[in-house]
Amino acid sequence: MIRLNSKKVGKQSLRFENTPYVLSAACVASKRESEGPIGKEFDFISEDAYFGEKTWEMSERAMMRQCFALAADKGGIASSAIDCLFSGDLLNQCITSSFAM
Repeated sequence: MIRLNSKKVGKQSLRFENTPYVLSAACVASKRESEGPIGKEFDFISEDAYFGEKTWEMSERAMMRQCFALAADKGGIASSAIDCLFSGDLLNQCITSSFAM
């Protein structure tokens, strides 16, 4: 999460009044990913590779939602107060990040 002191310019642009900085971050994975060399670095590990969903696409969205919620919680900020975030997901399928938002 990034806390921004900014002013909206138009519908989709921000003008930063101060330098933005990283407020918090989160990383979510499934059990199999947690068994790798960086397994202890994840904030949340799901025992279910599908995160309780029926399809792979829905599980990707659920994973990203979990990640956004954790990052907001770690940063002490309400999800509704977020104006902007940077996100990445598996194989650069950034549409998942958009759907999760």
